[in-house]
Amino acid sequence: MKPASSNDECNARLVRNLLALRTVLALEQMQTGRGSDRIEEIDEELAALGHDMKSTAACAADGLRRMFLLPRLVKRRSRAAHRPSARAVPRE
Repeated sequence: MKPASSNDECNARLVRNLLALRTVLALEQMQTGRGSDRIEEIDEELAALGHDMKSTAACAADGLRRMFLLPRLVKRRSRAAHRPSARAVPRE
């Protein structure tokens, strides 16, 4: 019998592989416009393995937010901080 850690590692690898396959199928679906029943089958298999697609989507959204949106926001704020505001310029 396999140790529990080996079984957990095997399940984690299976989840990663299924997520990668799901991503490829989703990209193909977006490019071709043709739906795929395989995506639903993969989601069911992931659910059977105890994987929550909602949490995966939330993690992906959070990663995108940190990677792309926050740096843009910081740049905008730093640019705005260096520009003189309309109120700071005395009017004559």
